[in-house]
Amino acid sequence: MGDSFIIAIDFGTAYSGYAFSITSRGEKTDPYLKIWGEEVGLATPKTPTCILFDENQEFISFGYEAREDYLSIKGQEARDKLFFDCFKMALYGKKINRDLKIEAANGQSMKALRVFAEALRFLKVNALTTVNSNAKGKTFIPSDFTWVLTVPAIWDPSAKQFMREAAMQAGIVKEGNGDKLLIALEPEAASVWCKKLPADGFITQNISRRSLDQSPGTQYIVVDCGGGTIDITVHEVLEGGTLKELHKASGNDLGGQTVDRKFREFLRQIFCDGVWDKYEQTYPVEVQKIMYDFTLFKKGDKDMEITCSLNLGRLAAAKKSIEKFLEGVEGASWDEGSIRISKQKLRSFFAESLQGITQSLERILQGGQRVYRRPAGLREASGSTRGQRVHERPTGLRKVSGFTGGQRVYGSPVGLWEASGSTGGQRVYGRPAGLQGPSGSTAVQWVYGRPAGLQGPSGSTAVQWIYERPAGLQEASGSTRGQRVHERPTGL
Repeated sequence: MGDSFIIAIDFGTAYSGYAFSITSRGEKTDPYLKIWGEEVGLATPKTPTCILFDENQEFISFGYEAREDYLSIKGQEARDKLFFDCFKMALYGKKINRDLKIEAANGQSMKALRVFAEALRFLKVNALTTVNSNAKGKTFIPSDFTWVLTVPAIWDPSAKQFMREAAMQAGIVKEGNGDKLLIALEPEAASVWCKKLPADGFITQNISRRSLDQSPGTQYIVVDCGGGTIDITVHEVLEGGTLKELHKASGNDLGGQTVDRKFREFLRQIFCDGVWDKYEQTYPVEVQKIMYDFTLFKKGDKDMEITCSLNLGRLAAAKKSIEKFLEGVEGASWDEGSIRISKQKLRSFFAESLQGITQSLERILQGGQRVYRRPAGLREASGSTRGQRVHERPTGLRKVSGFTGGQRVYGSPVGLWEASGSTGGQRVYGRPAGLQGPSGSTAVQWVYGRPAGLQGPSGSTAVQWIYERPAGLQEASGSTRGQRVHERPTGL
């Protein structure tokens, strides 16, 4: 088609939504964002990522509607329905296959592929309905669009492929038409959006107050704190507004669900002796209601009160009085039919997640997550492109005989002497300025082990050291006597 029709689905752990554009190719994109929640008196850019199935595993509803449907049922009916909430992280850290099952709120399980496919099917149908209601007589079908589906940066390739298969089962794309579906990393999509934001209140040291895409040389970090994951990207704005990746997208699995899990563990600590476990199994809807209330309370900074339901009170009373359960529990007290949790205790639920964010950022800022850092003493030569990195030969090193397509041989650096004790696995030089030697090192020596992944073949001498080309790098066209060009390693 001559037009650029796009539907982008943000399939989040806690909330999901979509936006679309049906502008003509070459024109400025004018995205439309779907607003959710009218049926519950809200107007939000996303809807809860929850889905409800009946006892025969047939789809009932998704989002706000699914949540309201589930919270309105009681007793055996509630125990028969399969309600999945914040289920996306079921794919993280697991061996992914078509038979993978995930557990619903009532303890029953369904195949994950079916759950994900039905959720995506709902979003697809809803998106097409919204588009066609504004299409002025034209009827759009899925194949008219390029679809974008976001995934966390920390997901492995098997989880990303799983999402692609779920999208196919949902009818978003068909077999053989996979190029119409783009899998995008969530923090990278966020970064592209951020570069369009005005500088005011966003770029703290931008005197001209231009947007990021008009500020070449600006480097920035996007920390996407989602329900399941913390995803981080680091980019630099180039001339023309394009972005250069400075660090590989990274992060951890310590999103908002970690805070919820800490709260749930605290309730299990209070209602010990199996009381809370029994409550979860018997009254899953009531537990879900408590968790929804917590998602609202955790946004504030004050004490929280949980109304103790009759069913929870009855289960607890079979063991001992509720007051006894709360004795000796730090941060919780009984207050006329409610459990009061102090704001200090609520803050503690965030500690693990905040520590994980801090540690991830520290690793990036200290260079531990650098995707491609230029070695000290090397400068980037003309001819570098996004797909290649060209470096001049380091000053003071001479190219000696023995160079082949797979090897690069240099003589000892000027000013460094090779100490006694060098072996095939080590090279001993004077310690570079600014480095500290471990115990056993002297002020003038530093012993380096051979870098991981490099092999020293035969041909090394006292003044030379030959390294094989690192696995995954191949020599590109453009290598000269004074330069060495490597393609960017696969996956970076």
